Amino acid sequence: MSIIAMQLDYQYRDFPCEIMPHIAEQLKAIEAAGCYLPRWHHAPANADQVITAAKPYLRFTMEVQPGSYLLGIKHNIARGFLCNITDIGLNHSFFSDPVPDSYFLSGGSPTVNPGQLTYWFKSPYPVVSPGRFIVEFWNTSTSESVTAELVIAVAEIIVHPLTTNGGPNVIEP
Repeated sequence: MSIIAMQLDYQYRDFPCEIMPHIAEQLKAIEAAGCYLPRWHHAPANADQVITAAKPYLRFTMEVQPGSYLLGIKHNIARGFLCNITDIGLNHSFFSDPVPDSYFLSGGSPTVNPGQLTYWFKSPYPVVSPGRFIVEFWNTSTSESVTAELVIAVAEIIVHPLTTNGGPNVIEP
């Protein structure tokens, strides 16, 4: 069974110049390794989702196991916020400027493909130590509160404790 069966998505097209077949090929290597599980990381935590007009900025730290891969972003309806993701380990921002949440929707409409993973990264993004990402949200409305929500698709590495005569996590020479 595939980590994420992209071929089952109704938007999947195996045509020249389409990105989804290219991404599906890259995911095959991750699946073949046999040491990754699909996970969904929610940003921000549920209690912190509302960004008010009075306090229009929200910063959330997301932790992902190093050695994993970020695959894409699920976002189901445009709500009117800007966001950016920064990898703390590499000091790398995913976008040069904050992008509107509508950037992650397909078809340019908030009702197209609701609840589906609509934005795949061009290639799996490797997570390096310390495995922390800053997810920032900005409210674009000066008078209304907005609900911020992104769900990150991750191929999370399975970490097995090492066991030898010395006990767990000890490697003897």
